[in-house]
Amino acid sequence: MVNSSKFFHIKSCKKECVQYFNYFLVIDFEATCEINSGPDYYHEIIEFPCLLVDGKTKQILSTFHSYVRPKKNPNITAFCTELTGISQNVIDEAPPLDKVWDMFLGWLEEHGVDYDKVSTEFVIITDGDADIGRFLIPNLHDSNCYIPKSFYYYVDLRCSMLKILPKVSYLQIHKMTLKAILMKFSLEFEGKEHSGMDDARNILALLKICIENNVDILPNSFVEIKKEYDEKTMEEYKYYQCALLKKEMCFTIFGLTR
Repeated sequence: MVNSSKFFHIKSCKKECVQYFNYFLVIDFEATCEINSGPDYYHEIIEFPCLLVDGKTKQILSTFHSYVRPKKNPNITAFCTELTGISQNVIDEAPPLDKVWDMFLGWLEEHGVDYDKVSTEFVIITDGDADIGRFLIPNLHDSNCYIPKSFYYYVDLRCSMLKILPKVSYLQIHKMTLKAILMKFSLEFEGKEHSGMDDARNILALLKICIENNVDILPNSFVEIKKEYDEKTMEEYKYYQCALLKKEMCFTIFGLTR
């Protein structure tokens, strides 16, 4: 447990926090990448890790892990392998996303997690907005997978941490590495950076710090699906946009009471 009084840069919330959810799903995907890839680069998930965490005890109940064979770009770059430690051989032998997604939903069912409706059953915890908005939702749509509405909403933990890091701005914290954020709390990164499962365990450490310092863990982000027309081809196309979820709207959507 972190004693906030020992770290001048941590500001505990005055009111005791209320935890609304039965489970936390802590997720950190690894995806295809290239050196200096721009904002329009299409990332595909190649590692799918998830921690199922008890909402009351904050203990890990079970873990899910699978590598994923990308669909559009099956050959990963040398840069991607160097960054993630995932080789082409591992990718070649991995199942495609639609199979992994079915395995993942089956894993949730095995543990009695009801994922079919937006409720207080669980909430997704991520380190930033890329995992859901740029990786999961677009990839699942392109694979024609069934996506429960509950997966469009998530906790961007970096936004939540702003409540206890008053000298850090929204833009600053979203430019920091996970390791740098841990250092703000005098913690060391455990494991290998850019290993999905190791990243998820370190995100869980930050989640626990937020809770210990009375931060309400509420969905603060969601994914919007937008439609536009290409003026040249006159064809309709979709794009995905991450947006902040206001607290009042969160309470309404999830049926929460103060």
